[in-house]
Amino acid sequence: AAFSGGGESENIPSTAISHGRVADGIRANELFVEVGLCPSKGKAAELFKSGGGWIGTRQILDHNETLKPGDFTSGEVLLRAGKKRMHRLLLTA
Repeated sequence: AAFSGGGESENIPSTAISHGRVADGIRANELFVEVGLCPSKGKAAELFKSGGGWIGTRQILDHNETLKPGDFTSGEVLLRAGKKRMHRLLLTA
């Protein structure tokens, strides 16, 4: 999807995140607010309950779910809110 085709991935906003922070666990609702995909934790919870929140290929159904090191592939993971709003996280040392 977002990573296939020519040049689409360059248009997706990106944020670097430390491995240590991911290892401690980051709640999905906090993460989606932090990167700007949702305006508030409440809106993030609504998004997840409606099935519209994704971390990589994993659908987030509960605001208490966390981002895990295993969610990253080749040092990055794509967050998605609905079909069109995306944000890429890049894992740093």
